[in-house]
Parts: sequence; structure tokens; C-alpha cells
Amino acid sequence: MQLYNKYDKKTLLKKIEQEPFKRITISFYQYANIENPETWRDELYENLQNLGVLGRIYVAKEGINAQINCPEPNVEKFRDYLYSFPFLNGIRLNIAVEQNNKSFVKLAIKVRDKIVSD
Repeated sequence: MQLYNKYDKKTLLKKIEQEPFKRITISFYQYANIENPETWRDELYENLQNLGVLGRIYVAKEGINAQINCPEPNVEKFRDYLYSFPFLNGIRLNIAVEQNNKSFVKLAIKVRDKIVSD
């Protein structure tokens, strides 16, 4: 499975404009001890890509920080997937008041030293 985006922004925007569904913008973060963030990043990417999730996620040994949008029909599946991890079970998902289908055009999950910069 490909674990990165290979299309340019123009192509991705065109694809989003043709989607027959609304996207829901969600943000969340959680401090936790993630022993192998590189491996977890790859698992996350594969599963979130399968759900059609777009956005920016930072993963570090100290936790996760995410701003994403999810196809409305997959929001419950997305939530169930997140809640399958004990340290994310029940995490508060912040839903944006104003929705913008074009807030993100690709999925980028990066391993960082910290999930929030000082």
C-alpha cells in the first residue's frame, strides 16, 4: 500500500469538487506514550486513507495532534477506529462550526519530536 500522496494540488482539488458528499472538519490531540510512532504512523495512514480522511496529523512518542476532514458518511467509522486505541477511547473530537470541503486536499501524517511546538 502507498503511504503517501502522489498527486498535485490541482488534481486533488478537482477530485474533492466532484465528491458527492459533505466533509466534516475535526480536530483532536492526546498526550500518550507511543512506543513506535513510525510504525503507528504507517498503520494510521493506511486505515485513514481507506476512510477517505484528509488532513494533517503529527505523531510523536508523546502522542497525536490532528486536524482532518472526513467524508460525512464515514464519521462514525472514523470515530470507531480512533476509539479502538485504548489511549484514544472516548477522546473529544472537536467538530468545526463552519465546514469547508476544501480545508485539506491530502492526508499527511508526519512523525515529529513533539505534537505541539513550544
